[in-house]
Amino acid sequence: MTLARPAAMVAAIVAAGSVAVAMPSGQDTAAIARLRAAPGFERYETLTREIVSGRLAFDYAPTWTDDSRSFTYTHQGRRWRFDVATRSSVPLDARAAAQSAPPRPWRVDTRGATDVGDRTRWLSDDARAAIVDVDEQAGIVYYMARDGDNFLKPQLHRARPDGTGDTRLTDPALRHDAVLSPDCRYFVDIAQAHDRVPMLLLKGARDGRTLADVAHADLGTVERLGLKRSEMFSYLAADGVTRLFGRVEFPSTFNPSTLYPVLVRVYGAPESTAQAVDERFSIPAADTELGFLVVTLSSRALPGVGRQAMEGIRGALGRADVDDFANGIRALRERSYVDGNAVGVSGTSYGGYVAAMLLLRYPELVAAASASSPLVVWDDYDPAYAERYMGRPQENPDGYRDGSLLTYAARLRGSLQIYYGTADGNVPPRHAQRLIEAIRAANPHADVEVVVGNGAGHTSVSHVRLLAFFLDRLVSHAG
Repeated sequence: MTLARPAAMVAAIVAAGSVAVAMPSGQDTAAIARLRAAPGFERYETLTREIVSGRLAFDYAPTWTDDSRSFTYTHQGRRWRFDVATRSSVPLDARAAAQSAPPRPWRVDTRGATDVGDRTRWLSDDARAAIVDVDEQAGIVYYMARDGDNFLKPQLHRARPDGTGDTRLTDPALRHDAVLSPDCRYFVDIAQAHDRVPMLLLKGARDGRTLADVAHADLGTVERLGLKRSEMFSYLAADGVTRLFGRVEFPSTFNPSTLYPVLVRVYGAPESTAQAVDERFSIPAADTELGFLVVTLSSRALPGVGRQAMEGIRGALGRADVDDFANGIRALRERSYVDGNAVGVSGTSYGGYVAAMLLLRYPELVAAASASSPLVVWDDYDPAYAERYMGRPQENPDGYRDGSLLTYAARLRGSLQIYYGTADGNVPPRHAQRLIEAIRAANPHADVEVVVGNGAGHTSVSHVRLLAFFLDRLVSHAG
């Protein structure tokens, strides 16, 4: 098939009158007007402003000094120093707060294997179980393991290099981020859960005993705005065995006797935690104030689910993992306040692929989707990535066919927003163009809104345009 150049193709679609095409002007005037007209816009604007201000951030960012006598951390909008000997904190001036600790001899880089300094010892971090530090003198390894109440709650352990003497140092009911002191006598523990505010604790590295309760997140702004805490729910993956989790965020005016449209945010690429459900405490997305429930789901591709579960989606991307997300939506629809006819899904890159696939394969569950820079077919994508999970096309023809959005283009029943950048070097524009063309060939009257980013790379549709799309397709429909 010969594909038209972007401008020519857009012109052809406009002429056919089958697809609404919106060329970004940089102002998104119509979308902004639609947003301002939505009930709850003032609350949305207020919450957005508070988020931008940093007053709703809960990252302590602890950093030890090289002598292990103190560490600095962020709390209530400023930097503090905690003295281990006196068990007390003092605020720092701007100059002192800007100083950073020297590099550690053992280091872990989340981007992959890291040389620790002598070109002979390397550590790696796969985001599922990571070495935190090594006390070479004592012969103790400190590492994180996913053995909390659920796999989303990593725990700090200590053990000898041969695996003996393994001891868990943290509370399995919470999620933990641990930063050990340079002498490995102490660790700073950030403990939290989706419904528990983060605590900053000083603990002994030998037995995990709490030595000082350093700080708790300030919820003054959260309480002033009346923000609701999120809820977790669980469901079975499509294999009928693997337990997965979802998370729901609510508007401040939430009323369980009211029906709410749903926005599901997805990414879902294998072994990625982007846009993934987790146990970190956070405030609701500002989008909830427009009357949406904002939901995050998981699939067997999520790190920490386990190798056996992950093997269940190998060679079946777009089918097995999307089936998992569909099960999450089914579980969500069991809640009395969820409008099952007004579920929308959005994502970028692999997330755009998942969003579109859910809309095409599960029209009974999903009413609208926004797919930004979506991958469309695996055999026209970077083989180094595609074949890692899908195998070679000639060895897995069924998987490549079933994982192609083109296979299901004729099934479109709901509303689809497609965005692509004309200079995308990751997922070339021809992916989105082929999907648009296939939908148009099958149904000239399909509800498809195309947004083209002239000169843009691997990016997403503007958030106001995305919200305007879902307000029109979900909220107006529900009303």
